[in-house]
Amino acid sequence: MVNTGIPRVPTRRNNAQIFCSVDFRNAQQLQTLVTEINADLKKFEADASVEATTFAVGSPGGIGDVEVKLSGPRIHQVRDLGAQLEQHLKDSNIEGLGTTESDAKSRYFALSIEFNERRANALGVNRSSVDKVLVMITHGKEIDKYRDGSGEEYAIVLRAEADSMDPLNVFDRIFVTSRIGAKIPLSQVVEISFKEDEFDIKHAMFKPQISIDVDVAQGHSVAKLTEDVIAAVDKFEMPPGYSVDYDGKLAEQADSFGGMGKYVGIIGLIVLAIFVFQFGSIIQPLIICAAIPLSFIGAFLLLYPLDQPISFLAFIGLTSLMGIVINNSILLVDEGNHLRDSDPSMAISEVAINAGINRFMPILLTSVTSIVGLLPLAMGESMFKALAIVVIGGLSTSTFLTLICLPVLYAFTTRKSSKVVLITHDWSGQSTLGESSQEPNREV
Repeated sequence: MVNTGIPRVPTRRNNAQIFCSVDFRNAQQLQTLVTEINADLKKFEADASVEATTFAVGSPGGIGDVEVKLSGPRIHQVRDLGAQLEQHLKDSNIEGLGTTESDAKSRYFALSIEFNERRANALGVNRSSVDKVLVMITHGKEIDKYRDGSGEEYAIVLRAEADSMDPLNVFDRIFVTSRIGAKIPLSQVVEISFKEDEFDIKHAMFKPQISIDVDVAQGHSVAKLTEDVIAAVDKFEMPPGYSVDYDGKLAEQADSFGGMGKYVGIIGLIVLAIFVFQFGSIIQPLIICAAIPLSFIGAFLLLYPLDQPISFLAFIGLTSLMGIVINNSILLVDEGNHLRDSDPSMAISEVAINAGINRFMPILLTSVTSIVGLLPLAMGESMFKALAIVVIGGLSTSTFLTLICLPVLYAFTTRKSSKVVLITHDWSGQSTLGESSQEPNREV
């Protein structure tokens, strides 16, 4: 048992884990190695359940793709229902169902020590004398304290040591004193046997609870498996007072995002309001925001072939990507407005084309420098790999789509300004010429 600080297997008397590390950082190569190790471990199936799995240091372990939590008032009934429910899931022919692991199996044969009252009375041994000796054997008895030079006290515990080869002979070596002072072997007044016992019982809201962990088979969707497992559990007849809850990777992902969608929407409306105030228009902020879905195309297209999940870090990458893309869009729209103000006679199509030409290099260089800076993270096995892949994929597509789509939207949604000559007459008969920039659909 190697302590990695990550509980991959429950701490039980019949469980153990061995931690191994590799000297390479290739995920595909690691998966191939694990497959080969599991093939070699099949010869131990008759003796124990042995399985090799991968994990990253710092990642939480021990959670299944889908976790079915069953709780109720009585632990034995919960155990039986858990075993039946696990078998029901296996018999449901769920597509993509991999391995299942249930807490209902976490029993072991414990050593049972019972006081033989009839024999003890015949030998003149009190129950209290036997209890004191049993405490010394199982937990140890504090007989004194030791105080060091700094004043710290340490308990001195007397504990019986069992023979590793024949541990039960300790009951023959330990004696209890009868009422007349005779030394009676402990084995004469207790009965030793083995019985099935519980090792650890988890509780939720003061009710015993067991978990059934279901892992998805390779090449199948966790979301689809979750839906099928929930549908199969709904068909299982549950007695009154017993309930089922669900957990797993999807629930863990939902907890990670923790209602961020609501706050993202509020912040998005605030930013949109600032744009409306800045540009004095409702259409132009919408043109700027139109570049956001263009960036998502490349982000999701690059995540899929590289087998990266839409994790919390990937979501952070999307928010960073949105900031860069909106910044590029503002440059284009602002440049178009500047060209309109400097030359009102220029056609809108020319304004859009010239804005794209003038801002081509700044937008391209901003994207290229961001992509190059994130390449080391995307090519390595860093925990920020998904974030880097999202930004790189999004910028790769949005840079060129923005330079094509946004000028087109700008040209179709922006009205051309026109100069109208105003002639005013005063009572003296003099005329004054003036120019006014008006929209073409207005009457002067």
